[in-house]
Amino acid sequence: MTDKTPILICLHGLTGGSYEAYIRSVLEVITRDPFNYRGVVINSRGCAGSNITTPQLYNGAYTEDARNAIKYIQQSLAPGTPLIGIGFSLGSNILVKYLGEEGDKTPLVAAMSVANPFDFKSSIEMLHQSILGRRVYSTAMATNLKNSFKRHMDMLVKGGKIDPEKVMSSNTLCEFDEVCTRRLGDYSTVNNYYRDASSCRFIEFVRIPLLCFNALDDPIALKACIPYDEIKINPNVVLATTERGGHIGWFEHTLSPTRWIVKPLAEFFVAIAEAYDTRESSASSLTPTEVDAAVDKFQSKS
Repeated sequence: MTDKTPILICLHGLTGGSYEAYIRSVLEVITRDPFNYRGVVINSRGCAGSNITTPQLYNGAYTEDARNAIKYIQQSLAPGTPLIGIGFSLGSNILVKYLGEEGDKTPLVAAMSVANPFDFKSSIEMLHQSILGRRVYSTAMATNLKNSFKRHMDMLVKGGKIDPEKVMSSNTLCEFDEVCTRRLGDYSTVNNYYRDASSCRFIEFVRIPLLCFNALDDPIALKACIPYDEIKINPNVVLATTERGGHIGWFEHTLSPTRWIVKPLAEFFVAIAEAYDTRESSASSLTPTEVDAAVDKFQSKS
């Protein structure tokens, strides 16, 4: 293969997949005129209709699947093809943790983190402090996880580590993680899983350009869990926060709402892609204004 067109590698959120609107909103833009780049989505094990062949489920601390997938993508492409990563919510945590573990050894040249929870233990503790967080958000996430577990129950129980009745009886995210996630991941306590999963412990070791986007009103990736100090000491990381945006929302316009976040993400991706693009046929540089105009044009037709 000789095509060196830059590629955006995407990691989805909890129980999500390549079909998610927040992923498609970015990929549909950067893969069309005037950009014409490429994209690929890493679907976590058991997600997006995939089968599980071993008694192991993905979690926020486990980066080996992402590591192997990125290596596979790199080996399948022409040498020197620029690879840029982006993660959303749980996927952003996995991506940032992976980047911190890899340091300067990652094949990615840059990355973006969107709505990263950063600190699992503190996030869940604060989430459960409010009735809305405990009975709505936490319960909804637990339900999604139980539905995913149910689809793969026959395989997941083979390791003998979990009681499926207890898993299906869990009502909150913390309860699910106690009876399922931490046991499948061989953690002695659920808090030890949360500590190991928290990408705030790894972000200071990131050695490639990393753009982090978080909304300060995010009900799940809470603003109190953003690792400001660790980001400040790492010159490779830029944090952008907005007053509003919710959890992977950032909608604008009333009649035909679109995601505003696509514009700065596209700006960053295009700037990095152009800097590393060695193709003779690559397009001329686009200004941020031109990138935004192209995003607006595409979104108006969608």
